[in-house]
Amino acid sequence: MFRHGDRAPSISFPNDYYFDEKFWPMGYGQLTNKGKARLYDLGKWLKERYKNFLHQNYSPKDVYIRSTNADRCLMSAASVLAGLYPPKSSQIWNPNLQWQPIPIHTVPLKYDEVLGMRKKCKNYMEFLDDIRVLLTVLESYSSYNQSFLPPWAKYLDKNKLIYLAAVAHERYTLNLELLTGPFWFNFFDYFDNAIDEVGGVPKFLMLSAHDTTIVSLVNGMGVYDFLPPVFGATLIWELKKNDDGMYVKVLYKRDGPKVDSLIVKGCEIDCNYEKFREIMEPVTVKSSQWEKECGSTGTIIVERPYF
Repeated sequence: MFRHGDRAPSISFPNDYYFDEKFWPMGYGQLTNKGKARLYDLGKWLKERYKNFLHQNYSPKDVYIRSTNADRCLMSAASVLAGLYPPKSSQIWNPNLQWQPIPIHTVPLKYDEVLGMRKKCKNYMEFLDDIRVLLTVLESYSSYNQSFLPPWAKYLDKNKLIYLAAVAHERYTLNLELLTGPFWFNFFDYFDNAIDEVGGVPKFLMLSAHDTTIVSLVNGMGVYDFLPPVFGATLIWELKKNDDGMYVKVLYKRDGPKVDSLIVKGCEIDCNYEKFREIMEPVTVKSSQWEKECGSTGTIIVERPYF
């Protein structure tokens, strides 16, 4: 699972001169060229890391791609795939274009309790924190054009700003069962089918989402480091087998080529698969139970924005 690439701001602080579409020709909230390049490089990195696991040519038997139904996430997924699967041999359909169409699956955000984590839920209180907005806008400006940064930005304590934004992120995950339950149910269903060698289960599941999605999951695993995920931050679960059976390795690629191993609370670096399931069981909820717990029928609430 990766956060989308660098993007234009979708909201900003008051009196922001540069929050004007004339400065953002790609549109508010949309992926910038730097964002496309960052995710394209991520695709190349994945290609190199898993060159002995994935075939060089794209096959739907190998990989399944799902994205939240936000333009920047869909475009980020397409950028990753361009780097992961440049056409080779029989898949070259245009000799002047090192790209091939690969399906990206999604559902409307208002129905996406699995990956979008924003389907309406009466019993889940949602907040908007201005600190998160501020950090995201400054992050976007720094990436796109540093002259857009307001003069007062240089006086901000960046470490405090990051910490406060991280606290705001955590506020969204105070009820992990209602927020992430359906994700974990689908996650384990996918791994169970892979272990049982159910026909049609792809080897590689790719998810394109948001920083809030990643924070929700790392917080649920007890490994949140109070650093908001940067553009392109990538969370990886690898299912492996040794003499003791199946185990899960959790990795986090924050920025650049460095990859950190995450030790799930209550487990080890190589976490026994059944132990991992047991640890995550309190926040694993299938969709039908989630609907019941939410008590959301007929209820309209303000939806949480993504950053």
